[in-house]
Amino acid sequence: MPNGNTLICEGINVRFFEITSTVNIVWEYIIPVNTATGFIATQGSNSSSFPNVSFRATKYSTDYVAFSGKTLNADALIELNSNTTACDNLGVSDYNVLSLKVYPNPTKGQIRITSTSTIDQIDIYDVLGKKSLYYN
Repeated sequence: MPNGNTLICEGINVRFFEITSTVNIVWEYIIPVNTATGFIATQGSNSSSFPNVSFRATKYSTDYVAFSGKTLNADALIELNSNTTACDNLGVSDYNVLSLKVYPNPTKGQIRITSTSTIDQIDIYDVLGKKSLYYN
């Protein structure tokens, strides 16, 4: 980060925090929303007690253009008056594969994909969401 600190996303525990170069925690935030139901847990609840994961965190400065005209309060809970509808996972309703295997995991550059169904197309994306390979 510009100030020399490090932003950490601890995805499986939905915990975001910033540390200094001397490993002091500047701030931390644990997302209390159950992604299966939309229920908001009490602040300080054990986030591993309900389904919720996060894969990326981005810290924006207070002068970020999307904040223009908005009141930013460091002392308020961001979940108050939030949209508590359950989040739907990305996907399609007609996706049906009887058996699909992708191995080995982890890999050293080569993977094998087997299926009992015909595979029409394979798209492979890197961790940043960029399509890296396509097979048709």
